[in-house]
Amino acid sequence: MALIKCTKCGKSYTSQLDACPHCNYSPSAYVCPECHSLCRRTDGACKKCGMPFNHQTFMPAPAKYLLAQLEKVEKAMAVATKYEQWAALYNRLNVIGDIGNSTELKEICIKNVNRIKAENNKKREYNKLIALIDSSDSVDVLADCLNRLEQYKGNDGYEAAYNKCRVKWQEAVYNSAAYESNPSTAKELYSSIGDYRDSKDRIAAIEEEEKNKIKKKKRKKGIIAGAAVMCGAVALLIVFLVIPRTNYIQGVEAYEAGNYTLAIEKFKNASGYSNAEEYLLMSYYDYGDSLLKEKKYSEASESYISAGTYKDAAKMVNYALGMEAIENKEFDKAYSYFESAGGVRKSKRMMNACKLLEAEDLYQQGHLGEAKNAFKALPKKFKYNGISVSKRLDTLARYSSFVSLCGEWSDVDAYMEVRQTYRDDGSSHYWYSTCAADMKITCKIQKNGKVLIEGRVDFSLYTEYSSLKSIVADGRKDVGYNISETVSSLPNGLYIADYISMTVNGSRVKVTYYNNDENASRYFSYLYMTKMNFSKDLNY
Repeated sequence: MALIKCTKCGKSYTSQLDACPHCNYSPSAYVCPECHSLCRRTDGACKKCGMPFNHQTFMPAPAKYLLAQLEKVEKAMAVATKYEQWAALYNRLNVIGDIGNSTELKEICIKNVNRIKAENNKKREYNKLIALIDSSDSVDVLADCLNRLEQYKGNDGYEAAYNKCRVKWQEAVYNSAAYESNPSTAKELYSSIGDYRDSKDRIAAIEEEEKNKIKKKKRKKGIIAGAAVMCGAVALLIVFLVIPRTNYIQGVEAYEAGNYTLAIEKFKNASGYSNAEEYLLMSYYDYGDSLLKEKKYSEASESYISAGTYKDAAKMVNYALGMEAIENKEFDKAYSYFESAGGVRKSKRMMNACKLLEAEDLYQQGHLGEAKNAFKALPKKFKYNGISVSKRLDTLARYSSFVSLCGEWSDVDAYMEVRQTYRDDGSSHYWYSTCAADMKITCKIQKNGKVLIEGRVDFSLYTEYSSLKSIVADGRKDVGYNISETVSSLPNGLYIADYISMTVNGSRVKVTYYNNDENASRYFSYLYMTKMNFSKDLNY
């Protein structure tokens, strides 16, 4: 019957028991004897390497090992941003059990999980509101949407959504006022939308008409009164017909000549004449197109907003903002804008372009594994801005060993040792301890075909020997070394720094610190050594 050693009292007991019969201590986690990953006693097999568990293979995790794993979780928490990451860290803490500050860390994980859930719910409600704005032409519904949008200030695309909703609401009010039979109600509606289109001119026309009605009631017969009416009629003719007609003709000429800024000015002053309103929206729309060609994306989006409901102007607002975001390398933001553009122009192609440029950024930064996954998610024949998905995948296939080397490596077995050897008879005494280690590596493919390997490895080592354990425990330190070497092909061994070397074997990397000091003493030699075995999932 297999025995295991209690990590609390040190006594041995059968592995069939859940707790030590001597001190009643129940281990919170166990170590897989094959790959040294943490597991629960209730697990039927190791989730990492697949080794089945039974009473013969249970190995309770030492407290030092659990604390080292807890430290790794804390480091991961410092860079965690996604719901899945926080959930995974919480599950990891449950495996580690109640040790150190694990309870506080679990509370932090729960808070972040709940926070991200709330943010995702808010995003879903925001997207529903955007869809309602797109589908509605009701004055009341759009007014309610404007009020509800206030709570989403700061969201991606908020300004475009707010401006679009405001323009749609103004257009709905404008149309409602145009069909209103009650002059007073029409004036109130036009007043509520400020200087939108020719609303102020229409208010003035209504007021003028009301004055004329009053005058007609009080009109006295006579030549003088008749002359006054005639003069007023001539003035009205000039204001409401001659001037607008002149501006309309000049506006059409400017529009056909491609002078959209002048056309906009003229059509504004021709409000109410013929189809001047339609020409005004056309001018704003075409002006947006010309600004888009000049890569003045922000100004183009404003012009499309002014085009109101003309053609696909609302979608073109998002298209222009997407082009601006992609130019600023805000790829996630750009993708969201192009998605909201609803297939207008080349928006679907630009969605793929966002993903391609994001993958290219990862490639240039040396994150080859992540870059490969990103390129694989795109159509193989897709090209944009001189970058070809198929060519990048072919390159990554040729450099597959470097792709496997890139990423964050976690230690599965790391320990350090200091050994004192007596020169006369070769006898030795040593101290041994497990330790935590981390390693990150990027590989940048150069134009000449060589690869620049960069990264950093962090670990602990002993710095002195003593026969007293307490002194040796103090004589250790945490160190970190940068990795930087340009190679033509991936060697089995890689020099990092004095006393430090690295060997690569597929999904396993071994780093060794080996410093044999022969000159420290006349009678003794001292060996300082730290060995680290790293591994990671090769999911690309």
